[in-house]
Amino acid sequence: MYLLKNGILQGVRLLLFSAALLACFLFVRGQSATPQYQDEPMDVHFLKTQNDADAIVFLQGKSCAVIDTGESEDAQAVVDFLRERQITNIDLLILTHPDKDHIGGAGLLLENFSITRVAEPHYTKSSEKGDELELLNQRFRDKSVQVIIPTHSRSFRVGEMKFIVYPPLEKYYNKDNNYSLAVLAVHKSVNLLLAGDAEEKRLLELTHIHWPEIHLYKAAHHGRASTSTGDFIRLISPGYLVCTASSSDSVIQEVCGEIGAPVYYTGNGTVSFLSDGQTIAPIQ
Repeated sequence: MYLLKNGILQGVRLLLFSAALLACFLFVRGQSATPQYQDEPMDVHFLKTQNDADAIVFLQGKSCAVIDTGESEDAQAVVDFLRERQITNIDLLILTHPDKDHIGGAGLLLENFSITRVAEPHYTKSSEKGDELELLNQRFRDKSVQVIIPTHSRSFRVGEMKFIVYPPLEKYYNKDNNYSLAVLAVHKSVNLLLAGDAEEKRLLELTHIHWPEIHLYKAAHHGRASTSTGDFIRLISPGYLVCTASSSDSVIQEVCGEIGAPVYYTGNGTVSFLSDGQTIAPIQ
């Protein structure tokens, strides 16, 4: 009887020890699985460039996404901007299209930071731009960077930020700007839309997408208007509009006045916004 009781007692103790060990394991695992970026705000910076190029940085904690990289003469300023914020890895680099004022700084970023993955449009034209893009992609491959060319809308997660990339609907366009990837950047309930350098044909494609409420719109083609520009801005009715230039065509100013959307220009300096996941506002 004594041996039986003693065996039961030892079994209970072993069971309790195992349960405690399991609870400790689950707690530690849960703690390590909790992302460091959880509940941190997101800030987005539309960088001032020398010649009205696009270079846009999204940050949440140490999570980083970059959309376009400016021209080659802007590259060092983009590198310095990221280093000042102690960024060592770019989780996602989106190159909207292969114009030099959008991809010119990508090579220097590759030399100074690790890059997890790159998204870019399908572009196979035999031209100087096509050759430059292929050389850049070879450098990505040499560094084992994943290059993704989406053929349909594709979603990427960076921290608590989500980037939905909408590729052009056709494989060949007369105007290279119409190859532009459109990007919907989402931080919880806040939505930002960036349209690259989309011109008439590409903007018409974008009007057929059912967009959510857009809190901020980076105007297509640096604020240069096509015949669809006014209607597209009215359609998405953003809370803010940013032009990567020193000015914009009058139709943009008129429509933004109608809908009450303030317009910001990177020609006057870097334009920055802060999102808490529910609202977004300029950083003064």
